[in-house]
Amino acid sequence: MQGIVLGLGLGFVLEGVKMMAADPFPAAVGVTLTFLLLSSDRIPAMLVLLGLGGAVAVIREPGLLGELGRMSFHFRLPRWP
Repeated sequence: MQGIVLGLGLGFVLEGVKMMAADPFPAAVGVTLTFLLLSSDRIPAMLVLLGLGGAVAVIREPGLLGELGRMSFHFRLPRWP
């Protein structure tokens, strides 16, 4: 089980490095924020990185906000075939 988790983690790291090479400025901001927040117990670094990623995505494609507004979530019970 640990090998699967390690493999997935390394895969995510490699994909992140590829994305960082494509756009270095947001990557530098993200890396800096991560290192600053790793010692903080009050603010989780991953939550800040998710927010940064969301902000960069919306800045690049403003139409995403409209698509998110059209989404709807419903609770439904599972149906058995």
